[in-house]
Amino acid sequence: MLVVVEDLGKLKLQVGWLEKRLKEILNLKERLKEYMRLKEGKTTQVKFIQESKEALKLYEDKILEHSAKILKYRAKALDKQLKLEAPEAEVKNIEGIFSNSMAEVPVFTKSLIQDLL
Repeated sequence: MLVVVEDLGKLKLQVGWLEKRLKEILNLKERLKEYMRLKEGKTTQVKFIQESKEALKLYEDKILEHSAKILKYRAKALDKQLKLEAPEAEVKNIEGIFSNSMAEVPVFTKSLIQDLL
C-alpha cells in the first residue's frame, strides 16, 4: 500500500501526509508484533519463576524437616554416648582389678608352695 502512495506522489499528487501516516502505521504494527513477542516471553518467564519458587519452597521445607530429624538423631546418639561412658569406665576398672589379681596369683601360688614345703 505504501508503494501505491509513493507512486501517487511521483505523479505530483499531494499524498505526503498519507505516506507519513502509512509509515507510522507500519512502524506501529512492527512495534505491536515486538510487544506481543516480548509479552509472550515475559509470560513464559513469569510462569517459570513461579514454578521454580514453588519447587524451591518444597525443597526448603524438606531441608527443615530433615534438619529436625538430624538434630533429633544427634541428640539420641549423644545420649547413648553419654550412657556408654559409665559402663565403659566400669569395664576398664574391672579389667584393671582382674589384671592386678592375675598378677598376684603367681606370687600367691609361689608363696603357698613355699609355705607347704
